[in-house]
Amino acid sequence: MNSSTALITRDYNGVAFQFRADGWFNMTKAAQHFGKDVRKFFANQETQEYLLALAANAPKSAQFIEARRGNGGGTWGHPKVAVPFSRWLDVRFSVWCDAMIEDIIKGAAELVITRPAESAVVKLPEVQTPLIPKTFREALLLAAEQEAKIEAQQKAIEEMKPVARAGELMCADEEGLHNFIRSLPGIHMARYRADLESLGYLYRPHALAAYRAYRGKNELREGWVTGKRDFVVTTVGKLKLIHHYLNGDFTMVAGMRPCKATAREVQARL
Repeated sequence: MNSSTALITRDYNGVAFQFRADGWFNMTKAAQHFGKDVRKFFANQETQEYLLALAANAPKSAQFIEARRGNGGGTWGHPKVAVPFSRWLDVRFSVWCDAMIEDIIKGAAELVITRPAESAVVKLPEVQTPLIPKTFREALLLAAEQEAKIEAQQKAIEEMKPVARAGELMCADEEGLHNFIRSLPGIHMARYRADLESLGYLYRPHALAAYRAYRGKNELREGWVTGKRDFVVTTVGKLKLIHHYLNGDFTMVAGMRPCKATAREVQARL
């Protein structure tokens, strides 16, 4: 990380915003805070006219937008772009942002540089290399592409939450209730939840509602099993269910009786 790209953080209403030592501003993080999409700023006709006029009065090699990956990643804007962008986000924030950029250019801002041992730049230098577009159009396309990738990553995280919950709820000694009940031969599979309601393990808020597990008990709890919602039964719960099975508390298929030998085998595996 050279001196011009060193990160600078500044607090605004309890939220940290990122700048660089050359005055560039992290547009992606700011937009996320204000609940807006950077792509809509670039799609605005007034913005496009401003950027085209800006490019027309600047050297051909001048860059005003940059997409970065890794640590400090996102869409970064030149100070000339950051000010109108911050105004688009919030007028009061724009005044603060303008003053912040002025401080940076004057050298009054304090640098907060990531330590080499903790920096993703050191660990993954190829990822940190900024993508430098050759034309203004390429810069716009690159910025839009970066925003799309960030949005896709956030969507993937949301989709993985049920799987994460499943991993958190299932322990080594636990099993899905449906599969465990199937291991006890003869139980009427369409009736076992109603039986567990009668035994005080499950309940329904009203007649048409789905079954729920009582909280605070150590037999059953609601969870995810192989991507599907089910009840998770602990070892303690398994022992109690085997007891109810042998005691005849479950509705059995016509002509079937509890099998003591199988129950003992299941119990021995716990």
